[in-house]
Amino acid sequence: IHLNVCPQSIWLTPDGQWRLGGWGYSLEVEMSESSTPCPYFLSSGPGAMGGKAPPVGPSLTYAAPELSNAATPGGAPAGLTPSADMFSVGLVLAELFKSSSSTPSGQYQPVLSFDATSPLAHRDAVVQLLSPGSLQGLFGSLSSQEPSVAQAVHALLSPNPAHRPDPSSVLTNAIFHQTGVTTLRRLDSLPALSQRDPTGVSSFLTGQLPGALALVMPPRLRRTAVLT
Repeated sequence: IHLNVCPQSIWLTPDGQWRLGGWGYSLEVEMSESSTPCPYFLSSGPGAMGGKAPPVGPSLTYAAPELSNAATPGGAPAGLTPSADMFSVGLVLAELFKSSSSTPSGQYQPVLSFDATSPLAHRDAVVQLLSPGSLQGLFGSLSSQEPSVAQAVHALLSPNPAHRPDPSSVLTNAIFHQTGVTTLRRLDSLPALSQRDPTGVSSFLTGQLPGALALVMPPRLRRTAVLT
């Protein structure tokens, strides 16, 4: 279980390859078990932080609700499954596509806004996010830009870990097979292809790319990943 899926853990190598970093807080689930205890954010017992996040630990800003469960008064340490990472993926997707998430300075704002040093504040922020009114506003914003993203985020942000889709199911979502996404993948591969197939690269840049630009969404991604 990665436990730290967030924008800062998603890396792009010089040759255009996507990588997932930040594995320092990951946990291993034994093959004989369906989950593993969460050693972070304990409210009591050995290693307890008294309701405060430890100096070193995974980012709560993109954490699943089960990570802060141990900070709930009287709560037991959470049993974590890989679906905790899928909740984080849902928050990253929502942040990327949410129409109001970009500030005038061009910086994205996390979907969850709270005191990131407090697991209790994280728990309360998740409860607020998953309330019917907040969810309706979030999904309405996403649906206006990309309905298939809203559908994926709705499933990924399920409060019940067992109801969240696994990675292979998420990858079947239409957003990953649209022309805009395949265009970005092709752009990522250009450094490697330029030596092997310069004619094909030239044909893509002058023929296919101009017509596909409008399909690269959201618009900020079009500007930062293609036009600059």
